[in-house]
Amino acid sequence: MSTLAEVQAKSAPIISQIQNEAVRLATLKLIERCYKRGVEIRITQGFRTTEEQNALYAQGRTTPGAIVTNARGGQSYHNFSLAIDFVLIKGGYNMKYDGDSDGIADWVEVVTEAKSLGFAWGGDWKSFKDDPHFEMTFGLFLADLRSGKRPSSTQISKAISQINALDDKEEEERMYEQLEKKFDEFKKAAEAQFTALDEKLKLLEKRHAVPAWADKLLSDMKQKNLITSINDKGYDFSTIAQMMKNAGMLEKAFLDHVAQINKGEHKNESK
Repeated sequence: MSTLAEVQAKSAPIISQIQNEAVRLATLKLIERCYKRGVEIRITQGFRTTEEQNALYAQGRTTPGAIVTNARGGQSYHNFSLAIDFVLIKGGYNMKYDGDSDGIADWVEVVTEAKSLGFAWGGDWKSFKDDPHFEMTFGLFLADLRSGKRPSSTQISKAISQINALDDKEEEERMYEQLEKKFDEFKKAAEAQFTALDEKLKLLEKRHAVPAWADKLLSDMKQKNLITSINDKGYDFSTIAQMMKNAGMLEKAFLDHVAQINKGEHKNESK
């Protein structure tokens, strides 16, 4: 794939002749935006003189070649620097070509970008469709232009602002996507930490759990002010056991526990 500068250079001579500032900016942006999508285009037509228009009109009629326009000199927006034509650098005029393999025809991608910049597309015309053609009319008909009317400075400034706003909007969207991505990463990391913490808490609860057989003894220990609460989960059982041992209660607890087990086994044998 060529560099953006190389792609731009192929259209530079024609773009430099576009007199309308908004159209010129939109054309430059069109090349750039298409390039970002993986589509390289070249601008084949921009400003066209009346003589050049008449010569193009004669093609296929009085001179060799295929008919490519129904517009005589003064009957095309090209003659007023308000239109451009393009071609795919890879794919030519093949409107089904998908050079970037994204499932969308490159031609469709170019049209989408052009419309977002304020261009109208010749492919939307009901008669004599002109698929490589884009124009920005500023609400003026060809008759208006032939009579001397031109887009006002206010219209041009507004169009330029809208074109530049696209970049600002996309930058905001990129920043939002980055923030959203970082938030998702933080959320996943936090969830992982909470999961790990929860597992540790469960492990601690399991480790600190007091056996049922020791409940009575713990009540006795509370009465002797050895612990603050019989339900105090803050004491590790090994610590409690040591306290019981120091109080001379551990042996009795185990003996009682064994007696209970033996009693249960004796009942099972009697059945």
